[in-house]
Amino acid sequence: MSEILSHLPATDLVPSGRHGRQDGPAGVVAYGVERLALATLTARKGAAPQVIAAAASVFGIALEDGPKVSLAPEAAFMGTSPGRWLVSSGEGAEGLEARLRDAFAGLAA
Repeated sequence: MSEILSHLPATDLVPSGRHGRQDGPAGVVAYGVERLALATLTARKGAAPQVIAAAASVFGIALEDGPKVSLAPEAAFMGTSPGRWLVSSGEGAEGLEARLRDAFAGLAA
């Protein structure tokens, strides 16, 4: 895996706090996120409909098969192409990996 930013401490990338205009609405507000986990989910050939059904059953969401975002209370699924999603969660890598493995066993990688 490529580690382009591995030499930079994550806390030095953007300091927490308000950025941009100092008066009126904030331009950008940055804050740290603890336990953020990201994973890719790729449906096996021909299994996208089953992945979508499993997402509805396990996560209670209508997963979109394309460039859309589907939000569940514990995870966000961002469609990157047909049958592929970037999944983010605040439950940490171990928790997300286990949930995805259980939900999509045999259907996706």
